[in-house]
Parts: sequence; C-alpha cells; structure tokens
Amino acid sequence: MKKIIFRLTLLLCAASLVLMLTARDFSTTAANNASTIPSTQLGQQNKGQDDGPVTINGHTWASKKVFIESGARCATPPVDEAKQQEIQKSLEEFEARRSEESGTGEFLRAPGSVTIPVYFHVIRDSNGNGDVSDSRLDAQINVLNASFSGQTGGANTPFRFVKVETTRTNNTSWYFASQGSFEERQMKTALRRGGPYSLNFYTNSSSDGLLGWATFPWDYSFDPTMDGVVCLNASLPGGSAFPYNAGDTGTHEIGHWLGLYHTFQGGCSTTNDEVSDTPAEASPAFGCPFRDSCPSLPGTDPVENFMDYSDDSCMFRFTNGQSTRSDSMFLQYRGNPIDDARFFVRQQYLDFLLREPDAGGLGFWAGQITQCGTNQTCIANKRVDVSRAFWQSSEFRQQARTANMLNPFPPPEYNNGQFIDLSYRVYLQRAPNDPPDNNFDGYNFWLGNLNGCTNGGGDYGCYHGIVRAFLESIEYRKRFAQ
Repeated sequence: MKKIIFRLTLLLCAASLVLMLTARDFSTTAANNASTIPSTQLGQQNKGQDDGPVTINGHTWASKKVFIESGARCATPPVDEAKQQEIQKSLEEFEARRSEESGTGEFLRAPGSVTIPVYFHVIRDSNGNGDVSDSRLDAQINVLNASFSGQTGGANTPFRFVKVETTRTNNTSWYFASQGSFEERQMKTALRRGGPYSLNFYTNSSSDGLLGWATFPWDYSFDPTMDGVVCLNASLPGGSAFPYNAGDTGTHEIGHWLGLYHTFQGGCSTTNDEVSDTPAEASPAFGCPFRDSCPSLPGTDPVENFMDYSDDSCMFRFTNGQSTRSDSMFLQYRGNPIDDARFFVRQQYLDFLLREPDAGGLGFWAGQITQCGTNQTCIANKRVDVSRAFWQSSEFRQQARTANMLNPFPPPEYNNGQFIDLSYRVYLQRAPNDPPDNNFDGYNFWLGNLNGCTNGGGDYGCYHGIVRAFLESIEYRKRFAQ
C-alpha cells in the first residue's frame, strides 16, 4: 500500500511540474509577443487593467481610465507647442555652447555627481491630521535615489537627493490647497527655502484629489516663489493611495522639475517629449498594459517610464535620453547646489569632520549665511567665516591628527605649508600634486602668497583669502555641479 501511495505522489508531482513549466513558457511567449499584437487586440489583452473604482484620498472615480482623464494623476500645467519649440531651441543652443566650451565635445556630468538638497514641507490641517513621519520622508528619499541611480532598472543619472530640512505646519487652507490656487501661493511664499537648485517638496491633501504637480525649471526665473513639487501625502511610501503609494508620484513630479515632459507629450509625433529614446505614445497609460498606441512609429508604449501615468508598481525607469535632457536643463536653469546655505554647511561637516551634521549645528551655521538675505558680498564673506570655523574646531584638528596630516600640530594655528596642503585635501579632495596639476606649482603659488602675507594681506593673501579662493575655484564648484 505504501508503495502505491508513493508512486501516486510521484505522478502528481511530475504532473504539477509539467503544468508549471507549460504555464511559464506560455507567459514568457505571451510577454515576448505582446509588442507584435495589433493595437485593435491590445484592448482585449489589457482587459482587467481598469477593473473597477479607484478611491484616492476620499475621492472615488469609476475606473482608472476616468481617474486619468480627470487630470488628477498629475496637475502639472501642460506646455503648448509654441512654448515647447522655444524651450527646445534654447536648450540646443545651450548644449552647443557647453560642448564647444568643453573642448572635447563632452559636457555631461557623471552619474551621481549632483546632489540636490531637499526641503520637505509637511502640511497638516488645524488638528494635525495629514502628518508624514520622518521615516516615510526618508523612504521617499530612498525611492528617489533608487529611481535616479538606475537601481530599479533605468539610466544612472547625475542626480542624487539628500534631505536637509523638514518643516511641519498646521494650516487647513494650505492642507487643501490645489494647483494654481491663492492658498498654494500663500503656502510657498511662507515656506520656500534655498535657490533654483534647491528642491522644495510639499505634502498636502488637495481638495481636488490631485496626486501631485510641479513647476518646470524655466519657470523659476519669472516666479521663483512657486518653484517646487507638491505631492499627496498618501502617495509617499507607506501611504494609502493605492496603486500610487510607492513614492513614484514624487519621482514623476521631480522629473518635471528637472525639465522632463510626459512620455505622451505631442502624441504620435516625431518630436513628442523631445527625447529620442522614449517611443511616441498617443495617450497616457494606466494600470500596467502592453500596448502600441503609435503603430506607425518605432517602439511600443513606454508604460514602464516614470513620466507615464502607469501604476507605481509598473514604473521603473528613466532612459539615457531623459538623463541627458534633465542634466542639461539643470545646468541651464538651476545652477549649483553648493550655493544653497544648508547644503554648503552640510558639505563642511562632510569634508572637515567626515560625518553628517547634527540638527542644531546645521541650523546655526546655515543661519549665519541666510541672515545676509540677498546681499551677495555678505553671503560670500559669511561662507568663508563658516568654513574657517571648521578649520578652528577641535574635532577637525583631532581628525587631522588621526590621519597624520598634522605632525606635530602647532597650536593655535597651522603652519603655512600644512594649511595649504590641507586646503587641497579638504576642498578639492586631492593632494596638491595630483591631477589636474601633476606638480607642486599651485601649492607653491599659494604658499608664497601666504608666506608673504602681512596684516590685511589683500583678497587672496592671508588665511581668509586662501579659503575664499578655494571655495570659489572652478574645481571646487565642479565637485557639485558646474
């Protein structure tokens, strides 16, 4: 009897294995052949992608299709054809200049070379409802860094993101603010931080049920107050806005903030979103379909692209072309993140003390710079003063001793040779004779200036002047953007 049972068990296992292999082969074949199915059949194949009501933040739509058509998926204002042509012409001229100036024809920045400071502004109603925890904000940063680094399967772009400040505000009218409203302007006027290179990320619960919206980089020059992105609080990781609650609303809106259009911009045209490696798409996707809405043009619809309207679980990539476009757009319109006060102070902590800043120290030293307002002379001087304070800190002196960069350490000041050597290592992250110098000419030049310094010493003579020269050098600024 036991033998009979054993043989039956073997037969059942074998049958199950055959069924599993057959199913796998069928699903693989179906996926591989999806792009060849005529568009008239794609609707039948995708039946179930739009299978019932969608409820987001208390608002219910009859289906995903109705939700998408309502405009609630993304309320970023569309760019008309004339404006698109104007922006594209300006971009091409900018890229041509950059290519010529580089001397090599190359002008793109390396993956991960640009760190964008993120200011989160969590808006709650008057009773404190709608809060987003620090852990969820950190999770959103992780989603952004994974998306823009290619960890999810797309291009490895130059951009990485770091949270530098979080504000929390109880204001019911701002909590329900919608795109273009008076309340939105009030909110941003009161809360916005930093310059064009600083990402202000607002969370609220728009009365229109919107998932999010953003401004484009070219908008900054005529209305800097409104710059940034706004996302539904429930769309951040861990939120309730299924199937849009994995953080990719933030990824999508930041794509706009960096200069990217929707993949369906322009429909079935040859220019569509001005990116050559995103196939044309007639209309936004929803769910996670296989489709070819522009059969006369190359490629199937890029439903997996962060700039489409697919479910968060379907999105996983930016293309190389989108990376190139956003990098050029950032350079053209947004400048260098090191000009942001909190980003600058954080970098002093990283370079001098080899650690992240504590909240109190970050706020104090950034405040020394921001108290200057828009006075550029004051800002430049304060940046030097802040950096020099790190030179004077006992924590840095201990770091220098541990690394055997100062031996012996001459209190209360460094000797001149040590100071110049450390300036290269701290600000430029290299030895004085490393490339691009390959010799000690630069070191000897600055040491000669310092040795010849008398009281006052001129702009680039004494310690203050040396620090300023390194902070304003092209090589230092290129570490972060330009």
